[in-house]
Amino acid sequence: MTTLRLLPSYQYRDFSTQARETFFNAHYEVILQSSAMGYRLSGDAVEGTGREILSEAIAYGAVQIPADGQPIVLLSQRQTIGGYPKMGVVVEEDCYRLAQLPLGAKVWFVFGSFAGCTS
Repeated sequence: MTTLRLLPSYQYRDFSTQARETFFNAHYEVILQSSAMGYRLSGDAVEGTGREILSEAIAYGAVQIPADGQPIVLLSQRQTIGGYPKMGVVVEEDCYRLAQLPLGAKVWFVFGSFAGCTS
């Protein structure tokens, strides 16, 4: 099981308490649709925010929650803009580890902090 540290984004509070609990308590599996653009995960679905957002710039490691509730961690070849709500951003070091995982690998999210971040 690989731990991914998440830095909550400004949209984090748009998710319900239940959605945030689901996100941090679930174990997710890397699925076939993963690529250098983003790693798609499968597990307990995270309830969306219920509101539309405008497309905006996408950071490396951003965790989008699309309508199906299955997180996508965006990586090096990600699109430049996107409109799904974002739970936060995975710490850069953890993105590198995630990108090395094989299909079927298990991951889970924990709160990260800016302490010790190098970039």
